[in-house]
Amino acid sequence: MELPCWGFLLMSCLQSLSAHNDFFTSIGQMTDLLYTEKDLVTSLKDYIRAEENKLEQVKRWADKLDLLTATATKDPEGFLGHPVNAFKLMKRLNTEWSDLESLVLRDTTDGFISNLTIQRQYFPTDEDQTGAAKALLRLQDTYRLDTNTISIGDLPATVHDPQTGKLTTAQYRVSKSAWLTGYDDPMIDTINQRIEDLTGLEMDTAEELQVANYGVGGQYEPHFDFGRKDEPDAFKELGTGNRIATWLFYMSDVSAGGATVFPDVGAAVWPMKGTAVFWYNLFPSGEGDYSTRHAACPVLVGNKWVSNKWIHERGQEWRRPCGLSEAD
Repeated sequence: MELPCWGFLLMSCLQSLSAHNDFFTSIGQMTDLLYTEKDLVTSLKDYIRAEENKLEQVKRWADKLDLLTATATKDPEGFLGHPVNAFKLMKRLNTEWSDLESLVLRDTTDGFISNLTIQRQYFPTDEDQTGAAKALLRLQDTYRLDTNTISIGDLPATVHDPQTGKLTTAQYRVSKSAWLTGYDDPMIDTINQRIEDLTGLEMDTAEELQVANYGVGGQYEPHFDFGRKDEPDAFKELGTGNRIATWLFYMSDVSAGGATVFPDVGAAVWPMKGTAVFWYNLFPSGEGDYSTRHAACPVLVGNKWVSNKWIHERGQEWRRPCGLSEAD
């Protein structure tokens, strides 16, 4: 599955989620900031050229008058005895110095300041900067990196299995999500059909395909996909029962980190573009399988795109019959 096919669609969906972008939660959205900064650099260089041009004109004027006044002051009376020199002195002081003053006072910052003002409304906020800083601390804690390693940007290409049970200091989830349907792109219907063919489960009652892009240090703390007994109304509004199973696509390679881990069974799945992982959240009896508690480890290096398909109980009666006991 090629991410570029959905690129514009996904980014437009992600950008419409909130008035403030929370840039640090999505690498995909942070790319916009690079182009914003590039545009500002272009505007800044235009300003520099305008200033240099103005200073060059002032410098030529100063050099010319430096030579002229040096000559004139050697013999002032003799110099002014020439009527043309006397006229030019009057002209310079009455007119040309005023022109020079106007040149010096000319504001060349208008274009740059105007562009900066327009772009500033799209700048990250203190919240974004704090979020990115917390992400660095989270990465340092999770992957046991020393401060110097992070500060010089010398991050390892591979990492050891993280201790996922120690993610309690982080925000619950650092990512941005969007839901896609067949109305958005016919490819979505094709994907849903392939999931049905592979799992043998009915997709008509499944949730829409959720696509997520993880941000700086993007992670998702240990959680269950199914509604537990103390959450009887978790999916009541859907009217399709509990989440019987989960299908997770990996849509991009991740250079380091970003594994999906199941701490209760000691399993980890590393993201590789074009691969997927599937598991049942419920036993055939309908009881929740608590060993499916899972988490997304922080992305250390790279850009993580995934998509989820949560499959519900309704419609599966003949495809996955109930068991005779709670653990069946």
